[in-house]
Amino acid sequence: MAEILNLKSTKSSTIQTSVVINLKTSGRLLLFTGYLTIAKPVGYKKYLLRIPNEEIRATFRSRVQARFSGENSSFAAHGLRLAEAAARGDAPGMSKVLEPLLRNYVSVRDTASRAPAENYYHGFLSALFACAGSRINDFRSNSESGDGYADIVFSSGYSTERVGIVIEIKRASRPEGLLDSVNSALKQIDEKDYAECFRRMRCSKYYAYGIAFCGKQCEVGGGKLRDI
Repeated sequence: MAEILNLKSTKSSTIQTSVVINLKTSGRLLLFTGYLTIAKPVGYKKYLLRIPNEEIRATFRSRVQARFSGENSSFAAHGLRLAEAAARGDAPGMSKVLEPLLRNYVSVRDTASRAPAENYYHGFLSALFACAGSRINDFRSNSESGDGYADIVFSSGYSTERVGIVIEIKRASRPEGLLDSVNSALKQIDEKDYAECFRRMRCSKYYAYGIAFCGKQCEVGGGKLRDI
């Protein structure tokens, strides 16, 4: 949902105009990557956020709100296409959606953040899936499942057609390591039994995906329909 928030820089100079952030899209991305930090709660589902520095504040004003939100119809359409591809086991289709987005929306400086390696991409994917609307259900990020915490899980469809989707994200240091990182992600899904949560979602089958990123490149693997 959208919330009105006051934003402050580290110099405590308050931006004159409050802004509206959609916490399911742009807000999630910015918080995941450390570009916004929570200073304190100021009411029901309202928070005072802090912008780390002046450069990021300028970027936020001019670009971020316009790009990473449900109001950006182009970005939202990509999120829907990504969810649809994931729900039909189409790993190449997911890559086809992600690759141009990475070229257009992701900066090398973004991915060089001090935050943990996968966080930027995790937030980026979460923002995309948040635009999928009713195409997905039960969306969870960093949710406890099995013997660990799955990066992204959700379900799609209804009744006997309901399937689960689990995604594990990795970051490769070199493009040559993308495929190995995908395989490592898929292995982690199996070893940690991340599909355990789909029993509670009433899914009888699921798709598992490993997605590896390196700068503006990505590799998506998996997509085989599995029994719970």
